[in-house]
Amino acid sequence: KKNLRSAKVGTMGYRDMLLYGTQFEGNSMRGKIGVEVEPYEMLEMVRAIDTLDAEAIAEGVNFVKTNWVFKKECADATIEQGVKYALAIAKKIRERGWEAITLIDVDGMKKLLGFPPAMVFMLLEHYCNVLTVPENDVMGAVTQLIMKYISGQTVPYMEYYEFFENSMLIGVPDFIPKAATKGDVEVLPAAFGLLNSSLLNVSKVKTGYITAARLAYVNGWYKMHVYTAEAKTPPAWNEFGWDDPAPQLPSLEVFPDSCTVEEFAQNVCSQHVIFAYGDHVEAIADFCEMMDIELVM
Repeated sequence: KKNLRSAKVGTMGYRDMLLYGTQFEGNSMRGKIGVEVEPYEMLEMVRAIDTLDAEAIAEGVNFVKTNWVFKKECADATIEQGVKYALAIAKKIRERGWEAITLIDVDGMKKLLGFPPAMVFMLLEHYCNVLTVPENDVMGAVTQLIMKYISGQTVPYMEYYEFFENSMLIGVPDFIPKAATKGDVEVLPAAFGLLNSSLLNVSKVKTGYITAARLAYVNGWYKMHVYTAEAKTPPAWNEFGWDDPAPQLPSLEVFPDSCTVEEFAQNVCSQHVIFAYGDHVEAIADFCEMMDIELVM
């Protein structure tokens, strides 16, 4: 609770794709939860590129080539552009002291700049050790802060792709943090729709027992939807829209044990979920009681 009172989240843009589940209410977020949310314009990032040090850019390109495993050849220009964007945003993160950041993705970097920000998120974790989530998901970023403070982990986000009888398929169309990666960081240049310069993270995800959570603001009250599950390697699957052969995206099949899939489906409140490895329900319950947040399981 004390950590949240001094925490700041940066958001480049607001309400990507006009999504409802990612919005936040500023007065209660600061007054009740404690987090200050600061806006950041994409134009600031673009203009900051002109101020970057050439040596820092070269070091970033070298880091990518040295530490990431490329499944196919990638143009140097794509890598350099991603490094520039990441360095420009990192300057703002350090200046403002943000612990988490979210970027306008589909309606911003993809639509206006023609550059999917997957590698930008990966580099921001490297440069600033900051929590990252796409699509202006402020509520997701705040959930990440809560789960990080409780678990001590760099907690990833994932999206719900499918519900099955006893499990859910969760995954990401872009990136996962190094902390959730099993083995090497693997990246793949791939085309999606009108985008031909997409660099995806296609790494394997660590499996194990997880606690999944999502903060929501409903009719003036905060709620925390929580469940525990066994996360396993999923069967092969494809997200519609990728050029063939479609990439196998980082994903997990989660089997909830604190609720049924039907019970989960009645309470799910966003396309994004935040999870930490291990069982953290007791600590989350204590936190929610302290903060007067309704715990939903």
